[in-house]
Amino acid sequence: MSRREIFLEAADVALPLVEHELVAKRWTEPSALPRMSVGGLATHLAGQVVSAHAALAAPSAASRETRCRCSSTTSARSGWRRASTTSPT
Repeated sequence: MSRREIFLEAADVALPLVEHELVAKRWTEPSALPRMSVGGLATHLAGQVVSAHAALAAPSAASRETRCRCSSTTSARSGWRRASTTSPT
């Protein structure tokens, strides 16, 4: 299986989970992870699909490493906070 096929298969599994109606209904409730709401966990999972796509699109392992180091931890944390306190649109 190619990297592209693996990525697409993982996205095909992750995205329906994030879009499930029970996720929307329980958005602000606690998830299975400590200190993370269902919405926060769903946002994190969806973000991993985007991050994986960016990493796989990079031309080399060195580029993927640089791209990861440049991502903003502060932005990620604020996104998780917003996801845990807001309702899905």
